[in-house]
Amino acid sequence: MSRTAMTEPAKGRLLRGLVIDTSPLRSSPAFRRIFIARTISIFGLGMLAVAVPLQIFELTGSTLQVGAARR
Repeated sequence: MSRTAMTEPAKGRLLRGLVIDTSPLRSSPAFRRIFIARTISIFGLGMLAVAVPLQIFELTGSTLQVGAARR
């Protein structure tokens, strides 16, 4: 069975399908504000997920209490 080579336009369509569409960020100020706020929130939650167990371990020295706090 032979494989057919992709034509250049087909490759372009495939690549455009894989790239994130950023036009809503450029065209809608409300969406841009929500997107930025959500991005900041996700980074904050990520830092919280690391900081709390680290702080518990520093205070108690117990991995059991760190595990209990994660539940």
